[in-house]
Amino acid sequence: MDCTRKSKTLSVFILVFSTAAIGALNIQGEHVYAAQDIQLGLRTFDQGPLGLENGTDAGFILYTPMFSFDTYLINRNGTVINTWQSDYLPGLSAYNLPNGDILRPKRLNLEQGGSGGIEEFSPDGQLIWDYIYYSFNNYTTHHDICPMPNGNVLALSYVYLSYSELIDLGRDPSITPAGGMKLEKIIEVNPIGPTSGKIVWTWDSRDHLIQDFIPEKPNYGVVGNHPELLDINYVDGSDDDLFHCNSIDYNEYTDQILVSSRNFNEVWIVNHSNGYLMYRFGNPAAYHGPGSQVFYWQHDATWIIQDGKSEGDVLVFNNGVGRGFTTIDEINTAMNHLVWSYTYPGFFIPMFGGAQRLKSGNTLIDDTSKFYEVTPQQDVVWQYAPPNGNNIFKIDFILPSENQVDCQGSISQTKVTPGTSIIGSFVVHDKSQYPLYWQISDYPEWGVWHFNALSGITTN
Repeated sequence: MDCTRKSKTLSVFILVFSTAAIGALNIQGEHVYAAQDIQLGLRTFDQGPLGLENGTDAGFILYTPMFSFDTYLINRNGTVINTWQSDYLPGLSAYNLPNGDILRPKRLNLEQGGSGGIEEFSPDGQLIWDYIYYSFNNYTTHHDICPMPNGNVLALSYVYLSYSELIDLGRDPSITPAGGMKLEKIIEVNPIGPTSGKIVWTWDSRDHLIQDFIPEKPNYGVVGNHPELLDINYVDGSDDDLFHCNSIDYNEYTDQILVSSRNFNEVWIVNHSNGYLMYRFGNPAAYHGPGSQVFYWQHDATWIIQDGKSEGDVLVFNNGVGRGFTTIDEINTAMNHLVWSYTYPGFFIPMFGGAQRLKSGNTLIDDTSKFYEVTPQQDVVWQYAPPNGNNIFKIDFILPSENQVDCQGSISQTKVTPGTSIIGSFVVHDKSQYPLYWQISDYPEWGVWHFNALSGITTN
């Protein structure tokens, strides 16, 4: 018997394991069977009845509390599947990679949202990559990163500018802190060695500024005529962070980068191929445009990818600072308006938080202390408050379709006498890293089959 995975088998991420089940074939009738390949079909899922009967999406949730050295992977029952320990606090997100590793910014400074480095850990907790991008009062990564399909990593980073440097760029001295300010620079890093990386692409906000305060400066112009440029004199907030970008996401289907700028109350889309700021939404006042403000100190802007396609829609955790309530908003960038929004009475998260669109169309929400899933009709179908969770900046949902599972074994015997039983074994095996429940769903129609285990769960 040769057990192979059927093409339509649903598969999920699990810990590498092998667990045996015996298949016994009782040959009946007058036929004599020669040796042949036998196909078994496996139905696999990550968590048992909870995620299958209540309309929730099967999968796992990766998160790292802001004041913890640990990063956790849980299933929908709240069972901790894996824990990774670091010597550093997060800065501030964590992501699963296709090979089962996790990517986690580490905090080397006390800047708001500060980071300064990126760590990659294997499923068994080994530190694979330890990259530092930090120089005091010069530059540092911050808030969020984004793993790319080519193995590179996008990261938000601060560029520190002095008072005089800001004035040279056309900043109004009356609104410029004496100690200078931070502007934004996106870097794309190609990991090279255990502690090194090569910056292969950058987007520097200083190259995309406009101002209408000092005519003699080369970036002087009419702000309202150039929505593709960023007004260095726009002010919303009193901190020294001009843009306060807090999330970054990459769309491999369009080669576009999505950025959330809290202090501009906007999301931006940057063309990765040429660096052009091609789209912005959320606050027309930031570029002297018409229309009303939609975003209020938002977080976690993410692309909505469904069935391997992107229609350009994005999901945003709209905190609502300044209006008093939080919403989860979906924006259609082609139509340039909201197409879906979720809230409930008393829902107000002034800082942090995130949301992710699931394959079913449901939305998974992190309100910094609990997780819950809502349908397009805004019904809550699942919720969980992690006991070790508090101030969770954002979460990463791991889809079952990213996993590979098969079974292996053999029964080989010729000239079998009718009525004879042949005993063989097969091994259910997953090539990834997380536990799952499995169930035999298909086997040959000929013969009489008996299994001492029709289903099971993987173990470490």
